[in-house]
Amino acid sequence: LIFKGNDGGSTVTALSLDISEAGAATFNAGATFGGDVTLSGASSPKIRITDTTNTCILDLRANDSDALIRTTSNHPMILNTNQKDRIQIAANGDISFFEDTGSSPKLHWDASAESLGVGTSSLTTNATLSVGQGGVHVDGGASGGASQVILSTGASSGSNFGQISNTGTRWSLGYGGTPQTKGTEVLTWDSSGNVLVGGTSLDASGS
Repeated sequence: LIFKGNDGGSTVTALSLDISEAGAATFNAGATFGGDVTLSGASSPKIRITDTTNTCILDLRANDSDALIRTTSNHPMILNTNQKDRIQIAANGDISFFEDTGSSPKLHWDASAESLGVGTSSLTTNATLSVGQGGVHVDGGASGGASQVILSTGASSGSNFGQISNTGTRWSLGYGGTPQTKGTEVLTWDSSGNVLVGGTSLDASGS
């Protein structure tokens, strides 16, 4: 069934309806609906949107046990609110989270390098975590627990772990230990300026 009309003296096809069992409708341009649009079926029904300039394709699909939003072309997917980019997922799996203006990514996951950038999208070579200007804050909590940075390699275990600790009254470099428990301290200092290298006590004499 074909609906045609006259557009400035030219005959145009406005709508084509396939009346067969398969059924289909083809609009010459856009379509506006005054209510909900429901798409249902037993074989993963989907909506496909294609920009033909560079064949950028977006699929919205309902499967038997999950729902799928994807691009089926080599293009990124962008989540945008208030006309500002918030999240971008590249075709290669990289993920970027943007700051409030939507112009600069400030949390970036490099899928191939398996590395995360915080405050930067320029990751340091061979680094699992790269931090931009602003540094890292590790909070041990209000209960007074030790806050720590643990340094390790794939071969590290037990006393091979490097450790930077803050127990609330003193700071130290050491090794070993477990999270929230300081290990063996080799360099210790406190807020009074006392420094201890080795040893077991820290006082004003530095011994």
